[in-house]
Amino acid sequence: MNTGLVILCYAGAILLGYLFGNINTAAILAKIKGFDIRKKGSGNAGASNAYLTMGKSAAAFSAIVDIFKAFIPSGSRCTSCICRMSCGICLS
Repeated sequence: MNTGLVILCYAGAILLGYLFGNINTAAILAKIKGFDIRKKGSGNAGASNAYLTMGKSAAAFSAIVDIFKAFIPSGSRCTSCICRMSCGICLS
């Protein structure tokens, strides 16, 4: 097992998780609808405020995207060919 590649895999997953965590679905939906979600409702740019300001469908979409965006970086740390070959913990 090549330790350098394993560290690179984990570092990539951490970076990808950070980048995906910065995507705010509710704020993007509100901008598409033409307002700033942080200025309406509770002031929180999350799914609950999306429900208050945009309705059930926007809140459901925002919540689902926010939940699934957590799975992408956590599942991707060993999806590349290099990571699969280099870290034994991924080969189960």
